[in-house]
Amino acid sequence: MQSRDATAQRSQWGSIPRVNRIAPRASSGFFEVSWGVVMSITKRNVSSEDYSWTESLSKALHAGSEWSDKDELLDVVYWGKQILSLIIGVAFGAASMHGILAILAYVVISTMMAQHFVVKYQQVDEDEVGGFWELAKEGFGSAFATFMVFFLQQVAPLWFLFPLDYATFLILGQQSHFDNLKSLGVKQSIIEQSERLEKSIQVFIPHLEFSDVVGFWTVWTLFSRIFSLGSSEWYIFLESDSHLNAEVLFDFLQNFDPEEKHFLGNGLYDEGDLVWRFRPVIIHHFHGYDEPDNKKFLFPEFACGFALSRGLLANLTKVLASSKGPVASLFSIDAKHELALLIYEQTATELSSFPNFFCLDRKDGCAIFYEQVSCVPASSPFLEDITFAVKTFSGNHDVRLPIIKNTWGASLPSIKFFSDVADEDIPTINSGIPNTERGHCGKTFAILKYFVDTLDKNLTAPNASWLLLADDDTLLSIPRLLHLLACYSNNENVVNLIAFALYTCRIFLSLSMVFSPLATRAIVSGCECPTDDSPDDMIIGVCARRSGVVILHSAAFHQARHIDYPKPYLRRVPPISFHKFDDIDPYHVYRDYLQESDAFIARGKQEL
Repeated sequence: MQSRDATAQRSQWGSIPRVNRIAPRASSGFFEVSWGVVMSITKRNVSSEDYSWTESLSKALHAGSEWSDKDELLDVVYWGKQILSLIIGVAFGAASMHGILAILAYVVISTMMAQHFVVKYQQVDEDEVGGFWELAKEGFGSAFATFMVFFLQQVAPLWFLFPLDYATFLILGQQSHFDNLKSLGVKQSIIEQSERLEKSIQVFIPHLEFSDVVGFWTVWTLFSRIFSLGSSEWYIFLESDSHLNAEVLFDFLQNFDPEEKHFLGNGLYDEGDLVWRFRPVIIHHFHGYDEPDNKKFLFPEFACGFALSRGLLANLTKVLASSKGPVASLFSIDAKHELALLIYEQTATELSSFPNFFCLDRKDGCAIFYEQVSCVPASSPFLEDITFAVKTFSGNHDVRLPIIKNTWGASLPSIKFFSDVADEDIPTINSGIPNTERGHCGKTFAILKYFVDTLDKNLTAPNASWLLLADDDTLLSIPRLLHLLACYSNNENVVNLIAFALYTCRIFLSLSMVFSPLATRAIVSGCECPTDDSPDDMIIGVCARRSGVVILHSAAFHQARHIDYPKPYLRRVPPISFHKFDDIDPYHVYRDYLQESDAFIARGKQEL
């Protein structure tokens, strides 16, 4: 294509009779524009200077085309802006970009592209079409309206191209053979029930299908991913021990408008005592300490299931995408409480509790209920198959170790107490690591290496199936531990059954952990402590992730005291451990919450 001289062009256009414009540029909406096009075309006098849209499109697609009529070029700019506004509106809406930034970005992009098309691509002097501002104003009103319509529709292409799913289900499971079987069983049940009810749904198991989403168990890290997969009226979260009555759930959800912000579930709250009606607790960062004593902050019991409406998830997704900093702490201890706090702080939406529909146990009328699925093990581990190791130091020998020996340690053939000194009266093993005020990484890795050395000396030796590592202020239920370990193979590469806090990019473990031999070897061979007082739980978590070791969680293991948890939560799963002796009678806690006969029988449980 050849370029043209601006002076010659001005002379050429000056000799051409003016023609009516194709569309009224002052129209304020898409349909008004379309009607204006029709009316304009019918009123025009057809002459030799008229041009068809196919000819205009052909010239628009070729650089440096001849434009004998400036109105024809402006019409191309006009319709180009309409198309561009639709594309930008969809893109910005899908990306959850919002506010004045989105509007300014659209105006700049639209104006610059029109300028570039006329001056650079078509090689026309902008003065011949009225100058910069004429190009900027051309079709601006209708194009801006189109942009706003599509921008305000979140993920607009998915909503327009595909029918809405009624619900998307997320099954929060874990990566082990046993847990995968449970999750897949729940998924199949959801699909079969929904097909009978002729409901369009999606079902995902995040740890299997969104393995790249780190920290999926915090739930909020999943929001952007699931919202981008297509729109549903409801988003239902449940666990691998949850059971669904789809007909009851769908009927219940009909009572709520999915376009509004709804957060539905079974509400737990921090319970109090004779002094505190609602006790702020350390695992919730003492949230509510400055609130009125009669104000309860509810958070959902995940195993009972909970539901988020499309309106709420759209709002949350937009907040997360537009925030310049983290909207939630990367440090997480109790995902249930932190999720509810995030939703409240970012959207002013509180959990609405419906315990008769989201149930802690099976009963009539439940939409989702919890019922633990128990395995049928080929064989159960014996006490002799487990190495019980306790971290301690000389200052606690006479204070804490007698409590362990007279409670959960009483039924064990042996416990290995690793200390900073050897004491034959207890006895303790000198770990070779001096005591530290915090962290204890050096001592923990000394114990892990001790276990690996035991494995290396004799692979068939007793005490070689599992390593349980606990602090010296931990209370345990040994029969329940054995029952739970029976569901897992010690040949799996797992750090098993840990009540843990976590980072979305690092895992922060608790004060009682169970290691398989493969996991112990991987961690010891791949990592070392930076210093003896480095945080052992955090270092192990980082090493496990780096070494491909799977971290499993059990709600039966607890990082804190029994009084730091809601009573309904403790009743759901018989506890295996508690941590800290502060302000409690450990003997009473052991007797009331942990002591079982050696023949532990799980009452009222299904078998898988």
